[in-house]
Amino acid sequence: FLNKLVESIELLKLLRYLIKKKVMKLKYKVVSKLNDYIGSKGIKKVWIAEQLGTTRQQIQIWSKNNDEGYCPSPPSLPYAIRLIDVLDCELTDLFEVIELDE
Repeated sequence: FLNKLVESIELLKLLRYLIKKKVMKLKYKVVSKLNDYIGSKGIKKVWIAEQLGTTRQQIQIWSKNNDEGYCPSPPSLPYAIRLIDVLDCELTDLFEVIELDE
């Protein structure tokens, strides 16, 4: 868990630096695969919510994609890290980041 957290923090630092130096423009959308993942494992949203100290409704928000196919409100990094820890999976099992063309 700690290794995943450190890797994520280091990646965020790098991304912030690249964006600040205008080396990189970050334009992306997130696709939630959370519903499919927990459905395939038989896991209930209320159980996940209890483990994370949040509500079933919040888990539902993170699970939904809009009409364009993107999750308008993905979890924050701390919650995403807790999700992968609780579900013992990779972030890519739950969410997909799509880079947009400019």
